[in-house]
Amino acid sequence: MSVTRQGYKTAQDVYLLGGSTNTIITGSDVMQPVDIQSHYQQTIQTHAGVMVAPSVGSGSVWLDTTGFNEIAFTIANDATTATSIDVTWSHDGTSTHGVEYGVIPGTPRYKAISMATKARYVKLTITNTDTAAHTVSAYAYLKA
Repeated sequence: MSVTRQGYKTAQDVYLLGGSTNTIITGSDVMQPVDIQSHYQQTIQTHAGVMVAPSVGSGSVWLDTTGFNEIAFTIANDATTATSIDVTWSHDGTSTHGVEYGVIPGTPRYKAISMATKARYVKLTITNTDTAAHTVSAYAYLKA
């Protein structure tokens, strides 16, 4: 194949003229659009074996959701128990701008929920509504 200064030899070839040297980009070298191969994900432990007293809530720190459009939470209790799960949203990581109360109904030992991010910062609060203290672990899963 010869390089010409006139431009394209075929529809698949692109000629880049750079001073005295010519570069040919052909066939598989040409950038083609591709499907998304994967999504960026991040896992954060919000509660690590925390003992939650009866009628008391345990809140996580504010988590920054910048760059993520979905969030999921998993909660594991030490027993089947009544637990209230609240998700708090904030635009500045200090003030509360919205709360979703009781996002996971029922009393299963293991709970999970997934939702779209609604603000830059989010906090998970686990309230033990049982009459005995329980140990709880929880994770947040961010997805872009």
